[in-house]
Amino acid sequence: MSSLTFDPRIPETVNTQIAQFLKGTREKDLKEQKRKMLKSFKTKSGARKKNLTEEDWGKVSESLGRTSILSLLYRKRIKSNYGDIDTFLNPNIIAAPLLKNLIHVVNCVNFTHEVCIARAVGLAAYRQLQAQLSRTPEFLQSRTVELVEILDAATKSPASIP
Repeated sequence: MSSLTFDPRIPETVNTQIAQFLKGTREKDLKEQKRKMLKSFKTKSGARKKNLTEEDWGKVSESLGRTSILSLLYRKRIKSNYGDIDTFLNPNIIAAPLLKNLIHVVNCVNFTHEVCIARAVGLAAYRQLQAQLSRTPEFLQSRTVELVEILDAATKSPASIP
């Protein structure tokens, strides 16, 4: 299957598009990080290296850290000056499902942060923080039930959550 094939009803094509975006994001970030670190790569004679070895690229990669969906979202932020953003400008792409999926991704990331915060400060302190809001949004109230279930499951089986 071509990496250009996209059908939102076929999960494999969606995953391929996400993988391509992540790969492109990683490559762009690695090139930028290499440029920043180039002065630290020297030959045995002390001259700057023109080409990096596999070990050098490993150092560049380690200093960059992981490439995540957040890296991708940062790269794709409202600007269209990147080559593969043109995929989203294709007239065959229906914007409503794309926006719906993007909102879902953002909600998942936000929920993950809420779970981490609640786990770090404790459920009682998390609820106290919620109570200090002038008005607790409905989505936050409903997610608290899910959050409690996750934290309860974690306390019953601490090895299951890193």
